[in-house]
Amino acid sequence: MTPTLRVRKKIQTRQRIADAAATLFAAKGYDAVTVAEIARLAEVSEQTVYNFFPSKELLVLDEDAAFEALLAGMIRERPAGTKIADAVRAGAHAFLKQLQARPKGPKSRGGLPCLVNSSPQLRRVWLSSLDRYASSIARIVV
Repeated sequence: MTPTLRVRKKIQTRQRIADAAATLFAAKGYDAVTVAEIARLAEVSEQTVYNFFPSKELLVLDEDAAFEALLAGMIRERPAGTKIADAVRAGAHAFLKQLQARPKGPKSRGGLPCLVNSSPQLRRVWLSSLDRYASSIARIVV
């Protein structure tokens, strides 16, 4: 089924906001960018940004399919006898440690790994999300 015009416009607006945020984050870093700047670049109101992304953090963390795969790997590949939540916490911290060792290039600046590594606020939110995912999975699996 083809989405309606209204749905297509919403998808386009959402993508325009996400693209504007990524561009600004790459240029200035996460902490230096305001939602108002993102709205201006995306040519929408600030409220429209918040309608699609309830917080600034979600502009980065919203598309986390890659992290879902990472999470599944942390669980599948955990050592025997290791609790799921412990494996995920350890995997998340190991991932962040690897990020610190990566060379910084212009293309990496706006990506999730670089932003999570460079912003203490975003890092806390990301780690909290991973902990929440791990706890949810642990309740289901155990």
